This record gives sequence, C-alpha cells and structure tokens, in this order.
Amino acid sequence: MTPPTSAAPLLTVVSPCFQEEEVVEDFYRALKCVLAKLPDLRHEIAFVDDGSSDGTLARLNAIAEGDPAVRVFSFARNFGHQAAVTCGLDQAGDPDAVIVMDSDLQHPPELLPRLVEEWRGGHDVVIAVRELTDGVGPLKRASSKLFYRLFNALSDTQLTPGAADFFLLSRPALAAVRGMKERNRFLRGMIAWLGFPRAQVSYRAPARAKGFSKYTTARMIGLAKDAIYSFSSKPLRLVSNLGLLLVVLGAGYFVEVMWEKLFSGKPLEPGWATVVGVLLILGGAQLVTLGVIGEYLSRVFDEVKRRPMYVLKQGAPARSDRPR
Repeated sequence: MTPPTSAAPLLTVVSPCFQEEEVVEDFYRALKCVLAKLPDLRHEIAFVDDGSSDGTLARLNAIAEGDPAVRVFSFARNFGHQAAVTCGLDQAGDPDAVIVMDSDLQHPPELLPRLVEEWRGGHDVVIAVRELTDGVGPLKRASSKLFYRLFNALSDTQLTPGAADFFLLSRPALAAVRGMKERNRFLRGMIAWLGFPRAQVSYRAPARAKGFSKYTTARMIGLAKDAIYSFSSKPLRLVSNLGLLLVVLGAGYFVEVMWEKLFSGKPLEPGWATVVGVLLILGGAQLVTLGVIGEYLSRVFDEVKRRPMYVLKQGAPARSDRPR
C-alpha cells in the first residue's frame, strides 16, 4: 500500500531477459508507452540479462544509454529465470511497488494499470492469472494443469492455476520476499506463502511475436521439481509410508510361510521363503530410513553450501538521479 510521500510513488518494473534480442526493444517501447499513461507514478525499469549469448545485453545497454530510468544487470552465466527475477528484486532499491514481468511480450504491458489499481485499492500482492495462452498446444496445457493439481495436492501452500511470474509487490511484500533466502526458488509459491492481502487479475497471453520460448521441457520439469520439493515434504513421507507398507507385507508373508510350514504340511522350496521375506523387510526398512534422513537432508543440503544464487558480470549501482 502506498504511504504518503512528498514525491510521487516510485514503481519499479523488473524484467528478466534470456536470448531476447529480437523482441526486447519492442517490449521496452510497449512498456514505456503504458508507463506514460501513469503520470502520477515515477518509474524505473530493471532489466536482468540471464547470461544471454546473443545480442540481448548490447541492446539493453543501448536502451539504458538513452533512458536514465533504465538499469541493466547481467549474469556471468545462465543462472535461470528464478535467479534473474530474484536479482531484479534484490537490486530494485526502495520502490513503493515493484512489478515483475517477462520481456517476451507474453506478459502484456497493457495489464499494468490494472495491477496498479488493485495495489492502490489496498492489496500488497497482485497476481496476474493466465486464462489462456494463444498458440500453445494441448500437451503443454495439460501438463500445466497437471502441475498445479499435483502441487496443490502435495503442498499446504495453494496456487491459483494459471498464476505466472507476472505480479506486483508492495514495499512490505517486497521486503518479505527479500528476506527469504532459500536457494531452490519457486517465487509463485513463495509469494502465495506470504499471506499478505492479495488480488488477482486475469489475462489472455498472446502468442510470441518473435523468437521462441527458452523454457524447454527439461527446464519446466526442473522448475516443477523445485516447486514441489521446496513446498512439500509429502513425497518423502510417501516413500516412508511405502517402506512401512513393505515391512508389514514382509512380516505378514513370514507369518503365512511359518503357518503353512508348521500346520498345513505343504512342502516349501528350501531357502526361498526366507530370502524373499528378508528382502522385503530389509528393503522396506531401508526405504523408511532413507525417507527419514531425506526429510532433513533435503532441507539442509542446498543451504549449507551458501553459494550465491547468481553472479553478476555487469551491475548498475543505485543512482541518485532517479526519475522525479
């Protein structure tokens, strides 16, 4: 929410870029056109180049040379979309509100006034929810729906299907996200976890005007795994429960074998029952042990390394000549 200030409130737009030389200038022009329609807000734009190997960084630097409201950060290598968004939020300074959106024009800049309106209405978090994406096939739609159902089934933190990394955070919400230092990040889940008053704005995502999506199947699977493992320990508990089930089945099998051996008089293959029963019990016990250890190990492994989430090769220090 906007505190009273002598100057107009400051809005910062954070936009990660990876291999977007074909579209980033079009995005910048569309964004500036929309920001010009918000004259009661000052604005800054923070571009984060996620280690692009094409001409993205050169085009961003050219944009920054002609616009003092633009700041450009560049990674030493590709650290991933979530790290790029995190960098933008870290480097955003102290705005009254920050908007995160991709630079491929599939997050329509025309939606910004509606996000700002909800923020001014008292919401600290405003999420853009994608109802439909033009040009996306049925397989990708189905996999997206499956992910949200699986995540919501396994996690206590619930996501709105279609929620994207296109959102607005107020100053208090931004400070809360900055305070969350985990390495394997799933920002949609982190923001849903915060608990601040939030609103949703629906939109239809257009097809990419130029270039192609850099989110490969492998990257999407990796993000889904980070999301589930970061916000749920249920997969580990399922493994533990499976181990317990195998222990019970193994013990039951032993009881049945001994019963038949002692009372039914049926002949048994020598050693076979013993081997199978021992394997079931030991295998189940191992799964239980691994599940318990995994409950702790999965939470501490990435944290104890204490590696930075990203490394900058080009950073723009905070300036005193912010737009007034």
